[in-house]
Amino acid sequence: MGFKYPLVIHFHEKLTQVTLDPTPLTGSGSRVNFIESFSNSASPGIGMGIATGILGANGISIPGWLTDLINGVSFFCSGITPTLNANASVDVGGYYEIHSLGDATIEINYPVSVSVTFPEMNSFGCGDLIRIETAYTILDADNDNKLIVEPPFFNQEIGPILRNLSFNTSIGVDAHVGYGVTLYYPCLSGICSEEICGDKKYFDFSKSFSLSPSIPSLPPLVNIVKVLLEQVLMRLLCFPVIGLQ
Repeated sequence: MGFKYPLVIHFHEKLTQVTLDPTPLTGSGSRVNFIESFSNSASPGIGMGIATGILGANGISIPGWLTDLINGVSFFCSGITPTLNANASVDVGGYYEIHSLGDATIEINYPVSVSVTFPEMNSFGCGDLIRIETAYTILDADNDNKLIVEPPFFNQEIGPILRNLSFNTSIGVDAHVGYGVTLYYPCLSGICSEEICGDKKYFDFSKSFSLSPSIPSLPPLVNIVKVLLEQVLMRLLCFPVIGLQ
């Protein structure tokens, strides 16, 4: 049968300040941006005098016939169309970033019952081959807390993004005048006429303006650190709960 020697071994160890990842991805390398671009365009009306005045102030020569046309001088054939196009755009979104990674805590609680069976006393002699048997049983096998890992805390930051703000405007004038004659000729309905406009003069210029103001960096909306989270949890745990029956 042999002699059984029972032995209970309780493996218990608590390791603190354990670095799970020696080279964690933090800082700008961990940043994730969520950005959407917005833009809006409009084409409001603008007066002919204002449009030509802006073009002239920006180095574009305004011909005399165009000034006469604006002032009401009649030409045989003419046309003028001032244009104003405005556009604004901006990138808006948010970001998530990990500033730093804390240490982990690992606790091992593993009780084991070991049974060692030796041969009976005086049951073997010198040079005999003896057999020593071992068996083990995990104590409290249903306990799920044999290995407890407290993961490291992530110092996190969530903030807004507002950038690439720009305003673009284009002002132009498309005009023409011409000289010609009206020809009259007999037709089935009697006397018909046709205007022949020749010697046309054209003006088609525009000027674009752009403005991209510098936007200061916006402060983060949420900065989650371990000390702050612990204070919040303590307040929640100490908050009285009122039950209604």
